[in-house]
Amino acid sequence: MKANLNFKILGVIICLCFISACAAGSGFVHPRANFNKVGRLAVVVNSANLTDLQKQETADLFSMALLKKGFLVIDRANLDQIAQEADFQNAAEFTTGKGAAQLRIHNVKTLVIVNVDNEGSEVSMTAKMTMLETGSLVWMGEGTGDSKKGWAALGGGLLGASVGGLVGTSVGSKDSSSAKAGALVGGATGAVIGAALDPSKKKLYREVIEKTTESIPFLTAG
Repeated sequence: MKANLNFKILGVIICLCFISACAAGSGFVHPRANFNKVGRLAVVVNSANLTDLQKQETADLFSMALLKKGFLVIDRANLDQIAQEADFQNAAEFTTGKGAAQLRIHNVKTLVIVNVDNEGSEVSMTAKMTMLETGSLVWMGEGTGDSKKGWAALGGGLLGASVGGLVGTSVGSKDSSSAKAGALVGGATGAVIGAALDPSKKKLYREVIEKTTESIPFLTAG
């Protein structure tokens, strides 16, 4: 009976370990916007605390969300090529008047600018979609998320401790020192494994982006 109870408790702890990211978002669409006129669009990510690679990954995730809605998104490699031709230092220069002009030359009609702030387990995003020819905003959105890193690490530690305790108990049920030692070793190991298995930032970003872009309509055929 005691062993069954221990395994039930272990099951609850395992569930706690898989508590993942919490994301929320909202957006506003211009009531007179015609998204079928958006045409090809480019996604540019700005952030003071992301590496260039992380910005690219975020742009790809945002592009994926827009592709699901039926939009035509310029490939990142093509965007980089345009930047090189224009002698831009970074993608942020696409937000300037010169950058918009360069995009229009390459038949990009709309620019999506995503601003990301990432502090610890928390991330916040704001985004806007601008038609380059008129400079009109057709959509704006925002989203936030928390990867709950502390919960995952705690869950991993508890899981390791429980597994260690059960193993120690099974090895020598009459030797309480075995169970205690197993719990201590398992707890230390589990805490490390729990931290390593925290929900990735990429998953968190995907969830935040999905929430942020929910208000963007699906494009109709024609």
